[in-house]
Amino acid sequence: MPKIMVAAAGEEVKVGAFENGSLRVIGLFGNGANDKALTPEAAAALVSGSDGDTKVTLPAKTDDGPTQYLIKFERSMDDGAMLQNTTAVSSDLVKLTLFCAMGDPCKDALRPCYVVIPRFAADPSMTISLD
Repeated sequence: MPKIMVAAAGEEVKVGAFENGSLRVIGLFGNGANDKALTPEAAAALVSGSDGDTKVTLPAKTDDGPTQYLIKFERSMDDGAMLQNTTAVSSDLVKLTLFCAMGDPCKDALRPCYVVIPRFAADPSMTISLD
């Protein structure tokens, strides 16, 4: 299951155990723009500790650098829910992971959830507003 976190530049974040090679880190600027994603090797260099005590120490804030970092990784879970749909494989497909709020009408509450679409093809005429 994926885990997505956002933390301030220079912060040390406890991430716990995660699957090797799944760590991705990208800088976020105050105006909403993204920095280039760190290479998997550069992201792995930020990791210290092991298993349940694993931490990621994010790069320090610089004058023109990112103010925050988005951290994404895959982890094993004992409980949760998974809906699965499969399609034929195509080279034009990508994996889309969304972090959402799910409404619970019985309790009038919001719950966080992830929606993972392993084979997603965006319509070329689609636009996404960043406002």
